Amino acid sequence: MIMKYYYGSVLMCFTFTLLVLLKHLALNALQLLNIDELYLGSVRKTPDETKLCYCPLLVKTKLELSNETSKGYGVYAMEDIPKGTQLTYMDCAPDAPKWPVCLLIRQDIFIKDFGKQVSDQLMEFIITHTFYLNSIKYHILELNPITYVNHCDVPNIGGYDYDVAIRDIKKGEELCEDYRTFDMYNEYFDLMRKFKVYGTDWKNPLH
Repeated sequence: MIMKYYYGSVLMCFTFTLLVLLKHLALNALQLLNIDELYLGSVRKTPDETKLCYCPLLVKTKLELSNETSKGYGVYAMEDIPKGTQLTYMDCAPDAPKWPVCLLIRQDIFIKDFGKQVSDQLMEFIITHTFYLNSIKYHILELNPITYVNHCDVPNIGGYDYDVAIRDIKKGEELCEDYRTFDMYNEYFDLMRKFKVYGTDWKNPLH
């Protein structure tokens, strides 16, 4: 009983530390943008340069090395996910929950200013783990496991404003989506070429 309590306490401490580190990553990224006033749920230098929004993952997943070794980590379902299940959503309201969050960087700031103020190493991470949403003109970095979803030609999740399962997904199966369906623009292509992200699969034509 004592050992069970001990290991439970260790796990709680580890989980808390991990959350603190993730929040610290978000805060550091924002501070690199010279943002003075910051609190989770709303970020202001000017009201719309960057935002922190509530971005939960609605299904149980685990992060582990992908079965395809060249892809690094992947996201795996810890439960069966029926076709049509919504996996994510975003809430930027001031009264939204404060964690987990996603960092939104306005398109012009991302291209003109952001890359000049962060190291190449951090920029490579951000380019690799963000996507661009043309409907709102923001780049989005989600601080939850969905940010590690890999590309594949035959995806099992997809969507526009949020991700859904586009077919039944079995427990233990890796989640993947087709990066070629993401919104793009020329300067974003240039950054991806510079940092050699996504390999070359995403360039192949849809079929």
